[in-house]
Amino acid sequence: MPKLTQLALAAIAHRVLPADGSAADSPELAYLAQQARDLPTTPAEFTKLVCRSLEKPHADDAPLAQLSAYWRLSLAETLALALCAIIERDTLAGRALAYAQAPIGGSRPTLGLLAETYGHLDGHQRLNPVQLSHGPAFVGGAFTLNNDGAPLPERSVSLNIPVCLALSDEETNWPGGTIGDTENIPLPETVLTLCRQHATALSAPQAPLLILRAAAIEETRATATEICRALKKRPYFAENAALPGLSAWLHLRNLVPVFLLDPGPGEHKPAPQIPLYHGPIIIATGTEGTIDSPHREITHWTLPLPTRTEREHLWRQALPQTPETATELATTHRLSAARIAQLGKLAHHHARLHGKLSPDTQTIRTVSRSG
Repeated sequence: MPKLTQLALAAIAHRVLPADGSAADSPELAYLAQQARDLPTTPAEFTKLVCRSLEKPHADDAPLAQLSAYWRLSLAETLALALCAIIERDTLAGRALAYAQAPIGGSRPTLGLLAETYGHLDGHQRLNPVQLSHGPAFVGGAFTLNNDGAPLPERSVSLNIPVCLALSDEETNWPGGTIGDTENIPLPETVLTLCRQHATALSAPQAPLLILRAAAIEETRATATEICRALKKRPYFAENAALPGLSAWLHLRNLVPVFLLDPGPGEHKPAPQIPLYHGPIIIATGTEGTIDSPHREITHWTLPLPTRTEREHLWRQALPQTPETATELATTHRLSAARIAQLGKLAHHHARLHGKLSPDTQTIRTVSRSG
């Protein structure tokens, strides 16, 4: 079964190769002829082959087939994605495309070329440039239309680079955020249980977005990470992320967006709206302000303080060398999980600084007053 990238290039070849099938002396035409070799040229047979390649995709095409099903892409959009992805990787593919679009085109396809080459694959009525530009791949932001001011058929189309890499199953960060968490803090068992319950609720279609509130952002990040783990996904912590195209990237990398917002007292901040994204959304914020979401329901979870028994367990994790200290601190220091983890690290540093083997209760009191 041919790859979708080969089919995308073969369709270009069918437009530009001489009728006798010769490739003359042009390396660009020879490259396109190689892609089209032994593939059907009649529209009906070619369309059937594209459909079969999507139903049983080559391993390299699995991410593209997955995105095509998720966004319910037309065959035209699917092959357009395959074409735009290959020209970002293969120099000769870009040169061949520039040759095919001469004299006005560059190495990125114009919307007119995409519509003319692939627009007939989705039924009796050929997709024109206007219709193609309003498909999910454009609306969702995977594609970008360049050359503002040019007629629509002459505008070039480029593929979002993180999405391009994700289509090859390669890991990269989306600008304005980070994947995962570099350092997690221990959480009480009651919170872990609730994380699993929230994960079950968030896995339902069109679930409300979840707003996590706590005084320490480290605690909401750790909680969001546990919810994502229960969903068998990873968190993407977004601080200033561009939203167009993000849906495709999140889906391909199996990520949950966790937006880090921090409104002040009395301040309202809107929940980000990701185009064509229907999965779980988490917002990690402090205890002040309001998050508004006109397009999606909201559920709130303010993280509770650990019970005395849970605090003792957390102190034992923070101070494993001195369990008796943990018992005392659980009674005298009614703190959050994040604060316990923070003081434990500061106490270990303070103890080493003063030549002690391990911190004691007095060390905790000292660092608590200073940090």
